[in-house]
Amino acid sequence: MGRVEFGGGRIRATLTFATIAGAIAIGGCSADGTSSLSSFTDRFKQASAAGTDAQSSSATASTTVSYCPPVDVRTGASSLAFSAAGAEGAMGLRYQATLGQTARECHAVGGNLNMKVGVQGRMILGPAGGPGTVEVPLRLALVHEGPSPKTLWTKLYRIPVTMPDGTPHVAFTLVEEDLTVPMPAGGDIESYVVYIGFDALGAKTQPQKNPPQRKRAQPTG
Repeated sequence: MGRVEFGGGRIRATLTFATIAGAIAIGGCSADGTSSLSSFTDRFKQASAAGTDAQSSSATASTTVSYCPPVDVRTGASSLAFSAAGAEGAMGLRYQATLGQTARECHAVGGNLNMKVGVQGRMILGPAGGPGTVEVPLRLALVHEGPSPKTLWTKLYRIPVTMPDGTPHVAFTLVEEDLTVPMPAGGDIESYVVYIGFDALGAKTQPQKNPPQRKRAQPTG
């Protein structure tokens, strides 16, 4: 499998609106007023502890590896703007999604490398936005970097994010618990990187499943 490129979205007005996004992010608070960083970290740790207990009780032993590949945001894929149809400029911006905190854990399970990756993002209300639900396309990809980068694992997620009435921004999270590939030999694991990013183009080109065809009634003689 070759390298996966992350497709961009409609990014008009991103620079104009970035000041508002940055001010909200610096505050570090989620929609309910709690610390978004601490709450995300706590939830990830709790999920990790539960997963470790489940693995330890199974027949396959799980051990923590000494090196866990880093999580990095793909260049140009850290934000995604949703503009109103036919609108131009900053005043046509409905929502803007941005990426924030990440977390990861690695375990060796039955000759495989199992990674648990957590991502937290934020949806910010724009001048043309309002209450509603928008689907955010987020891609994770494990890449073996080098002279000829190779994608080892990739998955596109469609995350529904609901913006309540009267709320300027909300946090959303994704936790992938089963990123599993064969355990790399030697020091190859140090060349592994998990890339994250919004992939609007990938979501559009994702093949859709055809609906089941109805059987035609057979004529009776």
